[in-house]
Amino acid sequence: MLFQLFYNYWDKIGDIIALYFAPQLPQKQVFFGKVIDTIPNQILNITYDPTILAENAKVFLDNILTSPHFQWLKNFKDNDFLRLNDKRIKIVHYNNIETEYFQEYVKHNNNEAELSRLQKEKEGLVDLFINEYNSCLKGFEETLSLIDQLP
Repeated sequence: MLFQLFYNYWDKIGDIIALYFAPQLPQKQVFFGKVIDTIPNQILNITYDPTILAENAKVFLDNILTSPHFQWLKNFKDNDFLRLNDKRIKIVHYNNIETEYFQEYVKHNNNEAELSRLQKEKEGLVDLFINEYNSCLKGFEETLSLIDQLP
């Protein structure tokens, strides 16, 4: 459940970013990862804002792409978010997390070292969720700071 909750949070962050940086993106494609990847093309495609000259769009793009706020969001998307989503897909679409661990415990019931590793991994989910929560807070701050860079 928490994996899906965090994923939905980042989906809403994608909605916010798209309002400012990817307004031409079709609604069905507006989700965090796609929005972050689309920003460069959206900025260079100045047809959605005729007041921005092509030269200004390129300068603006350079400013955004080198921005520490965009860099943080892009790095998060390419690393932590992908790992979170991989786990979410397995849990939401295939097995819940308790079933997943139960099956692994049964499979390795004669291997004490593997059972110990699994238990430690399961207990480590608390730290994982705390880190995800902190990333959500940081990501919101980075999103607002990125929006503040708009002319």
